[in-house]
Amino acid sequence: HVKPDPNWWRTIQSQIADNYRRVVVPIITALNVDTWQEFNRPPPGAGGMSKCYLTWDIEFKWFEDDTPYVPIMSGGLLAMSRQWWNETGGYDTEMYGWGGENIDQSLRIWLCGGEIVTAPDSYVAHMWRDGSKPKTVAKYHVPPGSVYKNRQRAAK
Repeated sequence: HVKPDPNWWRTIQSQIADNYRRVVVPIITALNVDTWQEFNRPPPGAGGMSKCYLTWDIEFKWFEDDTPYVPIMSGGLLAMSRQWWNETGGYDTEMYGWGGENIDQSLRIWLCGGEIVTAPDSYVAHMWRDGSKPKTVAKYHVPPGSVYKNRQRAAK
């Protein structure tokens, strides 16, 4: 449910090659599920969706600023070296289903001496869920309460 720009990987690969403990996230744009075309791409250097922050109730919210650093990544759209993935422990196998893994990984990356940055010229269009469009309905079931339990686990 994503459509990367043809050269999405170039800056990401370069940034990881400079520091194997660096996790890089692209700018996330919107994908029209009917035409499979990207829309709402910000102009180069104008920011975009790539950065989140953590709230006191274990939610993450989007924001923009002028730094390359990403406090909390949204999850899913990221790149890191295999070495850093293994050193940080990969996914927490005690989490159930979907939700909270982005918070867990972000906290471990920063606490273990890594960094998360954005690639300002890397774009990946994402299909956002829209209740009015049947094509965007999730094809999987997330048990009630599992997202919150996962987020609590990450925050411990």
